[in-house]
Amino acid sequence: MEIIDDNFSSGKVNLPDKWVIKSLDKIGQVIDGDRGKNYPSNDDFYSGGYCLFLNAKNVKKDGFNFDECTFVSRNKDNQLGKGKLTKLDIVLTTRGTVGNFAFYDKKVPFNNIRINSGMVIFRKESDEITYEYLYKFLQSYIIENQIRKVVFGSAQPQLTVQIINKISISYPVDMREQYTIAETLSDVDALIASLNALIGKKHAIKQGVMQELLTGKRRLPRFSGKWINKKIPEICWFQEGPGVRTNQFKNSGIKLLNGSNIQNGKINLDNTNRFISEIEAYGPYAHFMADEGDIVIASSGITIDKFEEKVAFIGREHLPLCMNTSTIRFKTKLTLLHPYFLYYLLMSTSFKEQIGAQATGSAQLNFGPAHLIKVDFSFPNMEEQIAIIEILMDVDQEINTLEQKLAKTKVLKQGMMQELLTGRIRLQGG
Repeated sequence: MEIIDDNFSSGKVNLPDKWVIKSLDKIGQVIDGDRGKNYPSNDDFYSGGYCLFLNAKNVKKDGFNFDECTFVSRNKDNQLGKGKLTKLDIVLTTRGTVGNFAFYDKKVPFNNIRINSGMVIFRKESDEITYEYLYKFLQSYIIENQIRKVVFGSAQPQLTVQIINKISISYPVDMREQYTIAETLSDVDALIASLNALIGKKHAIKQGVMQELLTGKRRLPRFSGKWINKKIPEICWFQEGPGVRTNQFKNSGIKLLNGSNIQNGKINLDNTNRFISEIEAYGPYAHFMADEGDIVIASSGITIDKFEEKVAFIGREHLPLCMNTSTIRFKTKLTLLHPYFLYYLLMSTSFKEQIGAQATGSAQLNFGPAHLIKVDFSFPNMEEQIAIIEILMDVDQEINTLEQKLAKTKVLKQGMMQELLTGRIRLQGG
């Protein structure tokens, strides 16, 4: 029996004439990755080599990512069997990070690629559906909903070949319409990609401006004089969150702030499921209740190169909120340092370098008050601080405007998918 999304209930779906629904096993074959005695061991992997061996990091929501690659030799490649890609195959992640698709089209810069055991290959065999339309459909909310309903395993979510075979696709019989739908969605994807690139460029510009203005390398007109250099304890008060124990967690009450709630420079409490009782929050933990205007950072499981994403302000809308482990909050001494100047200093290259030299851990770093007390900052008088802040806030506003446009475009794309991939709106061939 085919797995159909709720909006695609078998026999009840209101598709236009000349539209059909078929399960993946009627369109092509699902090929599992290699397993068994010849499967590569750690010693078989290299930073460069003959055959790219995909892992979960290489398959994202929006396709392949080759920032971190591992390879196997020609000899090891020859020992393995079915899990090798051919051009126009589609890869699906099936263990841990489940439901990411990537299309092995002509743009992919590798000729020899294998998948690990946490993925499958889908190889289209039907001539009734185009690769372009199929890939767009597989990236849609319709497939995401189907996968969400059939994935199993709590600690490590998984999909089987048998389950994947029954995932369902709807499409118009007229291939001209398929091409037009895929092209229209590709245009939106191109806009999203360009916005992401522009946001990335603006962030890079911001880092460059920060590096110049926060170090005094470039002075603004009408400002001169020597900057002050002081250790963090001399310019602000800071406090590490307590280690609230698991048996103290509640399903409701006062929200706890964890490092994972600090995302892309903002506080995100939408999906938090960790609370503490009001009795404890306003009793033994009252000293850890956050205030509006506090600057908070994550101090555990962080990467130094992207630490600027883990710095944020507490707003009125976040309160009441209790600090928890892996977070540190700051209040500046206002006669010396403007809160926003400290906010930008905590995102600066200087802070990253000083903390990076001390923090423990390898890929995921940890630090605390003992490391912070060794950090020093240079800063100008309050008037120059405010002038620098205004420039950096203007850049932030440009980034926020672009991010809002990106979010709206993604919502638009979801709406377009809902209409185009079900035939509610016809473009051609209907």
